Amino acid sequence: MVDLSALLLDLGSVLVRVDIDDIDDLARRVGQDRGVLLEVLVGDYGTDGDHPFHRAERGELTLSEALELIEPDANARGFSLDAIVPMLLEPHIEVNEPLVAEVRRVRAAGVRTGMITNSVIEWIDRVDEALPYDELFDVVIDSCRVGLRKPDPRIFRLALDRLGVDPDRVLFVDDQPGNVAAATDLGMGTIEATDFDEIAAEVRRIAAD
Repeated sequence: MVDLSALLLDLGSVLVRVDIDDIDDLARRVGQDRGVLLEVLVGDYGTDGDHPFHRAERGELTLSEALELIEPDANARGFSLDAIVPMLLEPHIEVNEPLVAEVRRVRAAGVRTGMITNSVIEWIDRVDEALPYDELFDVVIDSCRVGLRKPDPRIFRLALDRLGVDPDRVLFVDDQPGNVAAATDLGMGTIEATDFDEIAAEVRRIAAD
């Protein structure tokens, strides 16, 4: 149980689900193994490195530029990203409405709320249109705007500073194990989100008044 002062949420696969979250479908579209596609497309996602996708999430490149740099590696593995590039650049977004309702509930109860997401420049406007940030969050931290990406501890500390809370009073929700581990190391309470449809219930169970 977390003595809750703030609820901090990831975006992708938590607050929203996008069609590109289905890696198995993307792998089928390019005719490649899931593991190979992930290695080529995002590198070691649990670390913060110099892979072009990581650089795009830090705002150092657009996603279009990153994909151009990634394509030769895909070609060397015997496939192309061409079939999925349109999906990557303009993903369809499904909002987790039960979780949005839970965010509204806890915020109305006096809990500070925030979002911390690894994102790219091309996705910003699409997500801004899908979620009423001002109604939901006290703090929004987008990796490509601040030049930091999870699991770098600095992006978590930035969120804590802007929320004005201590880590042991925060519940953080993310679908990536590396990000959850980084938040846990800083002393936050955490949920590793494995089922999009059950996240709201998990948050309510822990954050219940």
